[in-house]
Amino acid sequence: MKPDADLIVIGSGMGGLTVASLAAQLLGWRVLVLERHWRLGGFTHAFSRKQWHWDVGLHYVGGLAPGSPSRGFFDWVTGDLPWRMLPDHFEVLHLPQGKLTLNWRETEQAHALIDRYPHEASAIYRYFDDLANMRKRFGLALFAASAPAWLAAPMRLWTMRERHMATLTTQDYLNQRFKDPGLKLAIACRWADYGAPPAESAFGIHAMVLSSYAEGAGRPEGGASAIATNVGRIVRAQGGEVRVNAEVERIVIENGKAAGVKVRDAQGNAQTLHAPRVVSDAGAHTTCTRLLADAPLPAAWRNRIEALEPRSSAAVLYLGLTADPSTLGLTGENHWIVGETALAHAGASVDEVREGRSPLLFVSTASGESDDAGQRLPTAQVMVPMQADGMQRWSRTQWMDRGSEYEWMKAEMAAGLLDQVDKQLPGLKHIVAHSELSTPLTVTSMTGHPNGAIYGLAATPQRIREPIGVFTPVPGLLLTGADVCTPGIQGALMGGVFATAALIGPHGMPLLSRALARRQHS
Repeated sequence: MKPDADLIVIGSGMGGLTVASLAAQLLGWRVLVLERHWRLGGFTHAFSRKQWHWDVGLHYVGGLAPGSPSRGFFDWVTGDLPWRMLPDHFEVLHLPQGKLTLNWRETEQAHALIDRYPHEASAIYRYFDDLANMRKRFGLALFAASAPAWLAAPMRLWTMRERHMATLTTQDYLNQRFKDPGLKLAIACRWADYGAPPAESAFGIHAMVLSSYAEGAGRPEGGASAIATNVGRIVRAQGGEVRVNAEVERIVIENGKAAGVKVRDAQGNAQTLHAPRVVSDAGAHTTCTRLLADAPLPAAWRNRIEALEPRSSAAVLYLGLTADPSTLGLTGENHWIVGETALAHAGASVDEVREGRSPLLFVSTASGESDDAGQRLPTAQVMVPMQADGMQRWSRTQWMDRGSEYEWMKAEMAAGLLDQVDKQLPGLKHIVAHSELSTPLTVTSMTGHPNGAIYGLAATPQRIREPIGVFTPVPGLLLTGADVCTPGIQGALMGGVFATAALIGPHGMPLLSRALARRQHS
């Protein structure tokens, strides 16, 4: 039987799109991308209401310095999609002790912190040294889990010191380095960028995510959905296909190997599609517990993934504005509204959100993307990390049909968020013409992720001690995305790079690196 494709990719998040694009360009494969949603892109997709447009999950991406490997892979995967950079002072922390503005350059960040906390100057410098060391070497330790044996062993040996530090909780690291509670809050309050508060998160993940912005941060021109649009064009050029409304129900195993998938379309029609290779961007937990539910897998592998069950969730308030945020002095920077207890909880309760006392809020003030006529339409977003268990009573309901009580709760949550933000960014409330709240239940409906998880596997030290990597016990089946690297868009991209290297073979990463260097120098 002739296979339906050379490679089937389950899911069109950044990790799946990376594998699809590189396999099509570098290997010339016919790639079939299957997406359960009606739009491509995973957390890089966008949606519209009236004249406003919002990116769903891509608020800002690091690692965009020209000539850097991550920027090279972004350009290669997306067909040289241009990026719009955030301003140099890209983060504003609204702390209990006052506002603190941070430049993306780490030397200037260090000076800003030292000006506020001069008695901790040496510890602050040491912290940024630790970030630099993690950035340089810990990425290799992450790749070791996805590398062939001949490459993995020396990598683990060479990065032993960094791996030891990486497995500290962020809280343990902060307690070892700093004394001032206010400084600890300033350094760790951006934990929502990777989804776990300091008591739960691995310092290695904190370091890799936050230090990724040391090369500047930006957003794609035309919005995040341009990534999937460009990759779709690349895949089709090699005879491949991208399909939406195509929910994979299970991975087909024949003769002990992955041989394709069983997929169901929006009308409920099921079919089996064959390919000699399958890469899953559905998330390691979903792949293991749902797509391979009936497969005879080693108990140790199942247990390792199930122990890292995704649980980090959030609600997002999408705002359509009548005036550009620049009229309020907002120039595209991010704002973090930080309460005294921001480091102590994994997320706000429903009541805290409704009452305008969420411990931690993230506000993106980057203006909306241009419409077809080239007009830039003003928008903003407010994200609050929160606990999904407060919404379990509606877990069996359907999107857009959860009942009047649920809609009333969402309206109260939206009002509470807007009131809380307006206290720190006065005037924003008065230029809001449209607001719409996405809850953890929305995330589950759109992505299939358990608990409304937005960051995949829990970002705990255990994830570092026993990394998942791209390989599975099923020959011909690989994992991709943030679960095999670090949370976020850049982590998902590199997870896709690791998976592509494994598809190429034992020398895949050296070959990819040389091909990237040739491309960047051409």
